[in-house]
Amino acid sequence: MEATTDGEGITEGESRPRRVRHPLLTALLVWLLVANLVAAVSGPFVLPVLRRPSIPDFPDWAGWAFGGLSAVGAVCVLALFRWRRWGFYGYLLMAAGVFAVNVAAGVGIVPAALGFVGCVILFVTLQVGGSKRAWPQLT
Repeated sequence: MEATTDGEGITEGESRPRRVRHPLLTALLVWLLVANLVAAVSGPFVLPVLRRPSIPDFPDWAGWAFGGLSAVGAVCVLALFRWRRWGFYGYLLMAAGVFAVNVAAGVGIVPAALGFVGCVILFVTLQVGGSKRAWPQLT
């Protein structure tokens, strides 16, 4: 009789190694999930109103783009909660999309690039924790 696997290389009857997440990473992931969900729902309606005082020609489509990208960001954060490395790379791509939308909508390059600070914070947080360091635990 052939042993079956669960798709992650764990053979039936084997136990998974216990993964431990650093509390700082847990707090950051919860924050990012809530922030991205709120932005996904409110972005299309609130963002154009907030940006128009400083950028009079801020396009309405940019709010919808931010909302969609924020939904993608929430999915990526959920993937990180499930120990999937693609969640981090997806979050980077989402940030690049936000940068592109910002520039196209008339935001300056430097303010638009500040969005990548969140990616740096996420990456650093994935690296801290000694034995609870998350990066090597991601699959």
